[in-house]
Amino acid sequence: MSERIGLVGAGAMGGAIGTRLLETGNALTVFDLDKDKVAALVEKGAVAAASAAEAANDNEFVITSLNASRIVGMAAFGKEGVADGASQGTLIIDMSSIEPDATRKFSNMAVERGLGWVDSPLSGGAPKALIGELTLMAGGDAADVERAHRALRA
Repeated sequence: MSERIGLVGAGAMGGAIGTRLLETGNALTVFDLDKDKVAALVEKGAVAAASAAEAANDNEFVITSLNASRIVGMAAFGKEGVADGASQGTLIIDMSSIEPDATRKFSNMAVERGLGWVDSPLSGGAPKALIGELTLMAGGDAADVERAHRALRA
């Protein structure tokens, strides 16, 4: 079964994750400030979003793959961030490697807005992402972790 997934961050890791999600039959909406990175995924079948909010719109899952806590916070909860476009119950899966305190703060902010949050840093790099062999750590509410597992089964 394919999932409808938003992706915020299409750099080396996000691009590889997005490629794998598309190759395994998922519908992907992608946002990144670098339009060339978005275009590379659009060529593979993704839909471009004009903002993180738009990447979240009508998607049950939103993956963030960014490189700093400050950027994750802005992308998730800033103006036109994921929380602005997400429906109640949307699950944010943060694959960024950020500080534990920031993760706890963002998780609480998500819950306050009726969203789920799973902290899912990874190991394996872009080459492993492309072949579906990443090692993912997952922390959060048990039901949300199970939902994230379903979305990322590829």
